[in-house]
Amino acid sequence: MNHQQMQLLPQVFIVCAILSSANVLHAAKLAEVAVIDRDYLMIHFLDGEVVHKDDGQGAHAFEAHGHEAGQDTVKLYDPALNTSAAVQAANWTLKSTDDTGYGPSGKNPAVCYRKSKVNGHAENEWAGSDYRYDYTYEHFIYLKLPSPLKQENSYTLEFAQSINSDTQSKAFTFDIFSSVSEALHVNLVGYHQDPSVKAADLYVWMGDGGARDYAAFEGNTVYLYDIGSGDTHEVGDVAFWKRSGQDVGWYNLTRSDVWNADIADFSTSG
Repeated sequence: MNHQQMQLLPQVFIVCAILSSANVLHAAKLAEVAVIDRDYLMIHFLDGEVVHKDDGQGAHAFEAHGHEAGQDTVKLYDPALNTSAAVQAANWTLKSTDDTGYGPSGKNPAVCYRKSKVNGHAENEWAGSDYRYDYTYEHFIYLKLPSPLKQENSYTLEFAQSINSDTQSKAFTFDIFSSVSEALHVNLVGYHQDPSVKAADLYVWMGDGGARDYAAFEGNTVYLYDIGSGDTHEVGDVAFWKRSGQDVGWYNLTRSDVWNADIADFSTSG
């Protein structure tokens, strides 16, 4: 080996190190860390995604049932989420420089729950009696916190590498007026100004953690928040509405008791 070759070796080693360290980018994709309420966090992971080609080209471009090879592209994040590790409380640490209940050393959640479901499928080649399908999954990890989050306090959630996440930490601020919660269900189309039924529902099903019990929130003030002006309006209280049971098509789709926030008396547009 000559002197010039020896000089090149460190550069080769650096390139190899960079390539090998990039493997973490192919782990399960962290989609979101979200606040459910003051006592729960939700962490959303993707094991993969399916992209459906929709460019108006090809023989079956405007048909609802036609098949064309290569229309669906599956993007897998490998390795997938380690679902066993993801429900171990020791693998999550919540820290805060504002909330002394957590502090810079942080605390583990009291318990973890998981909800998983198919989030996409790709129709591939014909396999004798049907097409061959590739599936991808998404996971929702629910963390029950050891103490409630505090309004306008900042936090950082750290998680162990054994979870197989492409990200090991995520910072967020708890704010009841800007933290978007999966538990709060509103009419996405909007509401009429007239005195018709106007309400938001409060519930969330946490997979193997069952339904969140919001009985302790009954009587809490409900606000409408103007994201443009920052103004808040008191519009009512949280009240119990109905027990878990059959709903659309006689299925129990909510799998939870439902609480209600009645905003029928508010009629200001915006």
